[in-house]
Amino acid sequence: MTLVDSTIAIDERLDLYTNGKLYTMLVLTSAHIEETVLGVLIGDGLVSSLSDIEKIDFDLESRITQVYLKVNIEPKRLFVED
Repeated sequence: MTLVDSTIAIDERLDLYTNGKLYTMLVLTSAHIEETVLGVLIGDGLVSSLSDIEKIDFDLESRITQVYLKVNIEPKRLFVED
């Protein structure tokens, strides 16, 4: 038997806030968090480009991301539970 050193991906929860309000909760690996958040924002139609975003604060320790959009919108997000 040969032991192999391998890496295991661990999914973690990330709360995504837009303009101070909880928008959605994501479950993802710690790789490419910034790209994933931008993909969610673009895919859900909240932004069309980076110029629509005023600021993004990533707090990876608390697993919270705050996104401040240049326009004040009230996004509606459907949460699907298991």
